[in-house]
Order: sequence, then structure tokens, then C-alpha cells
Amino acid sequence: MSGVKLSPKRYDEIENAVVDMFEECGSYTVPIDCFAIATALGYIIRPYSSLDFDDQWEALDRSEDGFSQIEVNPHTGMYEYVIYYNDYEATNRRRIRFTIFHEIGHIYLGHLSDPEGKDYQTLESEANFFARSAICPLPLMNMTGMTCIEDICETFDVSFISAGYICKSYNKWLKFGSPYFRGHELKLLHLFMPGVA
Repeated sequence: MSGVKLSPKRYDEIENAVVDMFEECGSYTVPIDCFAIATALGYIIRPYSSLDFDDQWEALDRSEDGFSQIEVNPHTGMYEYVIYYNDYEATNRRRIRFTIFHEIGHIYLGHLSDPEGKDYQTLESEANFFARSAICPLPLMNMTGMTCIEDICETFDVSFISAGYICKSYNKWLKFGSPYFRGHELKLLHLFMPGVA
């Protein structure tokens, strides 16, 4: 999950976008359901196994994990966002979840429709940060008091490797972040824990 370091302002913008996405979708349960969110946003999700043989090879050549693109719906003539993911790695459901959130991030942040002249690595870093923020929001982790990697894996349904990155992010958040919850963090807590936050 390493990559280009973003500005503090951009990290905040992405975290705000994640909270806005949760509110838009009405999805406030943990583990957070990436498929339900994508569906609520109107994004089409297609596993690689649904493609014909040649298209499967093209998809795998493009990405071993998944990708997203804008396509024209042949029935309506309307443009739609489509997320493709490698379901042949179905034994690694947690990796698939991160991939789906990563692709949702690309779409929700406008990378497909307006990449703003950003280079590939910056777009990937933004989508990775979006996925990390969506799959395991740090304020929720803080409210549960969990810091054990195994507990993070089970509660937020993330891989062991992702949980390690999340712990590093959490420690930085505690050390360098505000001593108080910021506006979007409070909003997130009110959405997920209305009786507690």
C-alpha cells in the first residue's frame, strides 16, 4: 500500500469523500460491504469468470487484481462505471474486498472521468488511501480500542498484510493527528455508532 505521499489536505479530502460515500449509501455496518456500496452507487461489478476466454486473458493482462472503466451500456446507450475483479483468487476474499474498494475509490474520486493531470502513481496512492479509509476507518478502530492485528483482520475482514499497514497508519494518526476528532471523523462515528459517539 505504499506509494506517492499525498498532501495533508488531499488526505483530508479523501477521508471526507469516504464519509460522504457511507452517508450516500446508507451503509453503516462492520465489516463494511464493498459490494453493497458499489451497487448502491450504481456501479456494475463483473468478476473475471463472467468474461469470455479472450476477455479473461485481456483482463488478467491488464491487472491480476481488478480494474475499473467507463463503458456504454448496449441496451440504454448510457455510460456506466464497471468494476472488474479477479474472482479466481476467491480463496483470498479479503484481497478481493480491498480491490473492490480501491476501484470504488478510483471512480468516486473522479479518476476515470477527470484525472486532473495526475500521474499514475498518484492516482494509485489516492485509491489505496481511499480503500484503506473505507475498509477500516481509523476513528472506528479507535472507538473499539483494538490494536491487535488478528482482531483487526476479523472485525474489519482485512488481510493480515492490510491489517499491518492499518496499524502503522493508526499509530501515525494517534501520534501526529489532532487530539480531538475532526468534523468528518465525528460524522463517521455518528453514522456507525449513533448511540455511542
